[in-house]
Amino acid sequence: MGQIGELLTRIRKKKDLTLRDVEQATKIRIKYLQALENEDYDEIPGEVYVIGFLRTYCRFLGLDADVVVREYKEQTRAQQLAETETKAEETAETTGSHRGKAVPISKIVVPLVAILILAFLGIMIVNHGILQPDTVSTEQENVGQEQELPGSVVNDTGLDSTPVTGAEEEHVEEKQVQEENTAKQEELVSEGVNVEFLIEEGKCWIEVKSDDQVIYRGLLTGPVVKEFHADKRMEVVFGNAGVVRVTVNGEDLGIIGGMGERVVKVFTSEE
Repeated sequence: MGQIGELLTRIRKKKDLTLRDVEQATKIRIKYLQALENEDYDEIPGEVYVIGFLRTYCRFLGLDADVVVREYKEQTRAQQLAETETKAEETAETTGSHRGKAVPISKIVVPLVAILILAFLGIMIVNHGILQPDTVSTEQENVGQEQELPGSVVNDTGLDSTPVTGAEEEHVEEKQVQEENTAKQEELVSEGVNVEFLIEEGKCWIEVKSDDQVIYRGLLTGPVVKEFHADKRMEVVFGNAGVVRVTVNGEDLGIIGGMGERVVKVFTSEE
């Protein structure tokens, strides 16, 4: 159990609350509450719901939800970075083990023979006057006069750059991809209206209008997670609101109605 899970468990017990009490108050199922306290986030269907459940649970316990969510994101990024470094080390070890293997003699002899043949043909061509040595262009001579610093590579801009190993390059690329994905997720939440529906069990007929256009109409059967987007306004009709948990721009709104209840909800980018 990590820092966040210990905090949730300690405050809950301090308030003399059981997980059943929290479930009834927040409408978050016990198995998800246990996942939060154990920091077993893989048991929760997606990071959006992890953050939404964390916010709801923290507010119920009287904790600062923003601080806890920020701590969760920092822990997640640190874990992803550690996993990336481990993968890079494993890749480097694998590459090193391959380099240590004996090379078949045929892979040495065949290229060597080819080089000797090419060298012989070159000598014959020069000796017979087909290609004179003085025909070598001055450009090639100039290139040969260029000086390169030991252990460096001259790029097109004329600047020296230190060579990067395959493992380091892969590490940098994976880290950049993770940072880009995190930035995209945060940008997505801040733009427009992003709504997710979670149905664990049961069925619900749903109609979704995005900016006054119907983009979905059908029956959803749990377990299922559906996500929709609107630029400014989204209107949703729920035929059985008691089985649907709604998250809007990362904010967990919980179960939005009773079993068998028809509910119409409007979400806007200004909320």
